[in-house]
Amino acid sequence: MLYLLRLDKGVETFLMAECQYRLRQANNPDVSFRETYAFGTSPRNIKIESWWNTLASGQTEQWVKYFEGLKGEGLFDGSWVDKTAIRYCFLEEIRRQVNEFVVTHHLHKIRKQRSRESYLPVGKPDQLFNYPGEGVENFGQPADPDLLAELKKEVEDFDHEAYQTPEVEKFCSETLSQAGFPLPSTWKFNANNPIPKQAYIHLRNALWEREKSGPELPKMEKPKGARNWIDERQREREEIQRQIMEEVARLEANPDLNHHDRFDEGEANETERENSIASDRDAD
Repeated sequence: MLYLLRLDKGVETFLMAECQYRLRQANNPDVSFRETYAFGTSPRNIKIESWWNTLASGQTEQWVKYFEGLKGEGLFDGSWVDKTAIRYCFLEEIRRQVNEFVVTHHLHKIRKQRSRESYLPVGKPDQLFNYPGEGVENFGQPADPDLLAELKKEVEDFDHEAYQTPEVEKFCSETLSQAGFPLPSTWKFNANNPIPKQAYIHLRNALWEREKSGPELPKMEKPKGARNWIDERQREREEIQRQIMEEVARLEANPDLNHHDRFDEGEANETERENSIASDRDAD
C-alpha cells in the first residue's frame, strides 16, 4: 500500500482518494487526509507526462497515424459502429505491443548522473524495483486484508479489461468468420498485409446494417460515476438478498407449502407411473 498518493482533481480520482484514505486509516486511525493523499495540477505530473511522450514516440504514434489515415479515407467518423470495429480488429494487438514496449523499456539502463548521484540509483528499472540493493527502504505498508477484501467486493462486477459486451464480441467474431477472415489474434500487422483493413471495413459495414435492421446490440456501460455505480450494485445485491430472505421466511412459516412446491410435480409423476403399472396388472 502506498504511503502517499498524488493525482490531479479529475472526477475519476475521488474514489481512489477515498480508498487510499480508508486503507491508511485502518493502520493509523489518527492519520489525516492530507497525510495520505495530495491533489495537484496536471502540468506538475512531469514524470508521467514524460512517460506518455516516450510511449507515444516509441510505440503508439504509428497507430494514431494509421487511424488518421482511415479517417482521411472516410472509413472512420467516431461513431459507435466505427469504434466497435476498431476495437475488435486492433485493440488486442495494440495492448500486446504496448505491454511489450513497457517490458523492453524497464530493461534499459539508467545512466549515472553526477548532479543526482546522491539519490538517483543506477541500473535497470525492473531489477532495481524487484531486487533493491542494501540500504533501500520500502515505505509501503501492508493493507488491512479485511478492508481490502471489502473494497474489492464493491467492484467485483466491473471488468476493467472489457471494452465491449459479450453479444458484440460474438457478433463480430461470427461476422468475420462467415466472411472467411481468420481471427484477429492470427493477423500480421504490417503495411504489406491488407487483411486487417479489409476485415475492419467488412465488419464496419456489417455493424451498420445491424444498427439499421436490428435488433440493437447491447452497448458497454461507460465507466463513470464510480461511487454511484458501486452504490447501485450494492442496492441490487441487497434487493436480491431481501427477496431470498422473504422466500426463506415464507417457506419456514408454511412447511407444507415448502414440501408441495418442491415435490408436487415429482409426486404426480410417481402416481401416474403407479397407476400405469396397476392398469397393466389388471389387463394381465
